[in-house]
Amino acid sequence: MTIVDRDAAAILAVLARLEASVRVEDDPLLMDWLHRHLKELDLVSGNGDEKTAEVAAALLALNHRLRAARGEHEGIP
Repeated sequence: MTIVDRDAAAILAVLARLEASVRVEDDPLLMDWLHRHLKELDLVSGNGDEKTAEVAAALLALNHRLRAARGEHEGIP
């Protein structure tokens, strides 16, 4: 199975919307779930003090890595 360009574009759009939602903290349950999941993947530090900033930064970094994989950016941040 491969991810075609439109799949990647859809995933990038979802990530961007999710990051925006995280930044305004409109869903605490989602924030907790995302933080816990990203912590399990070692994408956030896990201390929880700056949960919003950590999750938003992790989603932004993931977005940039996917864009780099698509050839939109040079290098992987």
